[in-house]
Amino acid sequence: MDPPGPVVVEVKFGFIELSAIDTINQSFRCRFFLDLTWEDPRLIGASSVPDGTWFPKGVYIINAHGALDIAAYSKPILVDSATGRVLWAQDIQGAITNQMSLAAFPFDTDVLEVYVHQAEEASRDEYVLRPYGGGWNGYRTRSSEETLELESRSTQCFFDVFTWVDEWSVGGFSIEAYETVGGNGVEYSECHLYLHVARRWTYYAWKIVLPLCICTAFCLTAFLYEAEDLANRNGISVTMFLATSALLFVVAALLPKTSYLTAIDRFVVQTLVIQFAIGVWSWLMFAVVRVRLDEGARDRADLVAFLVLAGAYVLCVCAFFWRPLLAGNVTDHGRHRLLARQGALLERPTPPPPGPSGHHLDSGRMGDEDETRMTRFHRFEMGRNVWPRKVPGELPVNMLQPHWSRKEPGSLKVTSVERLSPDEFTKKGGYAGVKVATTSKALERARPREADLHMC
Repeated sequence: MDPPGPVVVEVKFGFIELSAIDTINQSFRCRFFLDLTWEDPRLIGASSVPDGTWFPKGVYIINAHGALDIAAYSKPILVDSATGRVLWAQDIQGAITNQMSLAAFPFDTDVLEVYVHQAEEASRDEYVLRPYGGGWNGYRTRSSEETLELESRSTQCFFDVFTWVDEWSVGGFSIEAYETVGGNGVEYSECHLYLHVARRWTYYAWKIVLPLCICTAFCLTAFLYEAEDLANRNGISVTMFLATSALLFVVAALLPKTSYLTAIDRFVVQTLVIQFAIGVWSWLMFAVVRVRLDEGARDRADLVAFLVLAGAYVLCVCAFFWRPLLAGNVTDHGRHRLLARQGALLERPTPPPPGPSGHHLDSGRMGDEDETRMTRFHRFEMGRNVWPRKVPGELPVNMLQPHWSRKEPGSLKVTSVERLSPDEFTKKGGYAGVKVATTSKALERARPREADLHMC
């Protein structure tokens, strides 16, 4: 039996893995739990979810890159009998398409999107998808503060997201949900999760930009030779030009084919132009200038050409690094601030209410000033929505105390620890060499029998 609709289904993401953000194939791999929760008043006071109870029959990840491996519960489980809150979870792993804008590469930022769409056999009249907490686009019944708090925990990372992805710095996420009309004319609900990341560009600075600068510096040593020594001048220019061209192929292997030049492409082209200009100047000096100028004038002309070309290349290097330095894209902390500024720009106004056919979209809205925004940017914070995997011997941040360690009447209390031989252990009836004192009779009932100890 279906509940009176539409049911507000809240979406939570729990990432176990995020890896292989592939610039060339425009995709990334991940594994995450997709939790769908909702409240069913008919289950208030129940102990479990009976067979035949309504639940959303799956969702689609629209931007999946190939087939995804999905494992799901056969039916939902009851997580809170007081409110009738139900959970249906799916374990999803695989590759997801990620279209990138590479104009600023390697100083680019990106948004990794997980596009969750309602099952095709359903519609928004049956249920609607909303972020955990209710979201900001209709159906919200909680206060702004409570909604913001719950939504900030709607995406959890069960690994150290700050260091797990080497090439990228993950700063935060935003999530939004709304309804649209599908190509078949059916009105569907969809939810979009955006992970905001910024590329760590130091690898490219050391492995590409620095060798290019060294090649250009060597190319400028051609001015150390006399104008008549064209062979040595030309040899240096051609050698460095070929070395730079080889690095151009290295850069091309790191990027997909695009119709535009990226920032590092422009820098490589500028390097080639400077090196080519050095060779052209050597040809001019040998063919024309040396015939019409005396030796002193030729030296002064060489000096002017050297200063102009060297200064132009220094300006190229400064222009290449100017944008990240100005934006603060130097350290991970600076990248997180940059992503937060960009995330704030995504907090766009909520679209106007739909027509008469969609009047139920506004049911349950709080009606305050926060409804003018559809999404919020949330930082990833350790101990809040990031739970790193612990190293051996380290206590987890969210570790709970055992039941027997609670200070309640009749509970166990550790008084001392001593090493016991197997015979002494059997005689004293202790537990792993720990002496305990208790007033509870449950301990006496729980003591292992001597026969059981001999079987260990």
